Amino acid sequence: MKKTNGTAGIKIAFFVRQDAGGFLDEIVTGLADEFDTHVVIIKSENDYEKIEHWMKWADISWFEWCDNLIVYGSKLETAKEKIVVCRLHSYEAFSIYPSQVDWSNVNRIIFVAHHIRDFVVQRFRIQKDKSCVIPNGVNMDKFHFMERKAGYNVAYVGYVNYKK
Repeated sequence: MKKTNGTAGIKIAFFVRQDAGGFLDEIVTGLADEFDTHVVIIKSENDYEKIEHWMKWADISWFEWCDNLIVYGSKLETAKEKIVVCRLHSYEAFSIYPSQVDWSNVNRIIFVAHHIRDFVVQRFRIQKDKSCVIPNGVNMDKFHFMERKAGYNVAYVGYVNYKK
């Protein structure tokens, strides 16, 4: 878990499964200067009590992925009193999770692509005005262009997911 002290006094709790990848790192870093942030890593169902605890602490509860964590969190009484945000990437759009969320307790749904938003809004009858699209960002400072000479050919061997 990571906690920072921002200057605005607004507290944001980020909820993510342990195996969910590093999608949040740069978002938390970017918001940490202005907000008090806390990342809550949920390892198993035994950790679900952490969701309610940190939702009570936070002004904004950010659920990274539309998965079992937002399903649980959206049904808590605390969700009715707080700002709840869910960032739905794309895989979850084709799962059962969006049908299990209490969307009346979610203030904003962030999608990473317009076509995913259109699909989810229509399929699960979610109010479109609760949604916005923020494409996945790429920190270009991590990549440097290098002029290269002809060399190896690259091939992909393995499973190509239909989403990709």
